[in-house]
Amino acid sequence: MNIKKRYIKKRNMLIKDVDNNFVVFEPMTKTYNILNGMAKDILNNCDGNKDISDLITFIKKVYNNNNLDEIKRDVFECIEAMIKLGLIEENVS
Repeated sequence: MNIKKRYIKKRNMLIKDVDNNFVVFEPMTKTYNILNGMAKDILNNCDGNKDISDLITFIKKVYNNNNLDEIKRDVFECIEAMIKLGLIEENVS
């Protein structure tokens, strides 16, 4: 995965905190998805301006984790899953 790619979350999603997980409702497809805290933090930072490298740095700082390989793997897996779920898309502008 190219760490310079930028992603943007789809508009009109509703996110609700439920028992330390986050339920995301995507109204276009009328689907619900459950995200953990890290996935929610990544989703909320997919603003089209931050690239994957920025997201990795953010997660490293917020979660105080110095295991860069683990963070990269988690961020890549999360981004790939959110693309498949239709929660984010690549910002090509």
